[in-house]
Amino acid sequence: MVVALVASLILIHGISFAVFVLGNLTGREMPGQMHRLAAAVWTLDALPGDTRLEALQSLRRGGPGLNLALAQSPPAGFDWSGEGLPNPLVEELGRHFGIGIAAGPAGGDTVKLAFRLHDGSVLLAEGSRAERPPFFFAGPAFITALFLAVSLAVLGGWAAHELIRPLQRLAGAVERFGSDTIEPEDLPQEGPAEVRRVAFALNRMQHRINQLMENRVRMLAAIGHDLRTPITRLRLRAEYVEDPALRQSFIEDLDHMDALLQGGLTYLREGRSGEPTVTVDLASLLSTVSDQFVDLGQDVPLEGVSCRVPVAGRPSELLRLFSNLVDNAVKHAGGGMIRLTVVAGRVRVEVVDHGPGIADRDKIAMQEPFVSGDAARNKDRPVGFGLGLSICRAIARGHGGAFTLLDTPGGGLTVRVELPLKTQ
Repeated sequence: MVVALVASLILIHGISFAVFVLGNLTGREMPGQMHRLAAAVWTLDALPGDTRLEALQSLRRGGPGLNLALAQSPPAGFDWSGEGLPNPLVEELGRHFGIGIAAGPAGGDTVKLAFRLHDGSVLLAEGSRAERPPFFFAGPAFITALFLAVSLAVLGGWAAHELIRPLQRLAGAVERFGSDTIEPEDLPQEGPAEVRRVAFALNRMQHRINQLMENRVRMLAAIGHDLRTPITRLRLRAEYVEDPALRQSFIEDLDHMDALLQGGLTYLREGRSGEPTVTVDLASLLSTVSDQFVDLGQDVPLEGVSCRVPVAGRPSELLRLFSNLVDNAVKHAGGGMIRLTVVAGRVRVEVVDHGPGIADRDKIAMQEPFVSGDAARNKDRPVGFGLGLSICRAIARGHGGAFTLLDTPGGGLTVRVELPLKTQ
């Protein structure tokens, strides 16, 4: 926008300058040096004889392009016929003063002129026969165009910045909403009318979305609270069952029901806890996850980078993400491995198992909510809502990362999570 504006004004200024120059070339105006000479002749002719010397010195200082001198009589060698004089000079001064001309140095473009003043004295002048045009880059046209270009570039850049800044705030608020926080961030309604309308609509949309999310979380929380009461009563009654195997089956089913309620509530929150974003040492966090499962008798080693790996994230969500992935590997494959690497400014975490895996045709569908996978992977196991992988994907994407399901060489499933590495 700024470049187009500057280019247009330069073009207009160039056309105006061309018209001005062509008009001067074909017109009858005198060159600037001839104007100064005519002014000097008229001024000295009007002054008394005793003040002309002082005035002549002033004229020399004010017009460095002219050499002026006073004489009592016309010198020899001057042609007083008026031939060969510049036309503007003849037209302007020839009607009032006698004019003589003498040739300058051979091959030069200077001329010597003599003017007979009204009191009989003679004014001698030496100047250029043809006044040279000023250098283009030092001329008034170029300086004016440069001033216009610089001024418009500065003002246009400032105007563009003031126009783009509200749009940048809008884009930033849209990116942050639902990723860094679930709370709406009201935007100041500034800038042009269209931008203010967009900011108003975005603020209203954020509040409506936040209200819908809170309403559905409250609804499921109320349902979960009401269901936990009979679940707790059933668990207490199960303790009175005399058959140990039957009692254990009752308790496992009740625990599974409670886990389903908690998983549904977590999904409705889309994997977010609402805690602030801080710097997390991912290597330390993954070491904690590995130690927790090792303490439970599961073989889940951590391999790869052992130094500090900082990422910007929410600790409880990242802990839930990798704990869920390792828990899936333990449930479906009897164990797994955590691999941590840093690739091109991104942190790559892979949870590798050698279980039944997931067919290629199901990998995308398995990341959607309420999809629990094929029968082979869930054989003889309680089936949930199918929210585990969808919650993990939501947490990864909420941290600006990527979530991918891959095949493990030799059989099994590799879940890859890539997160941005925090450099500062």
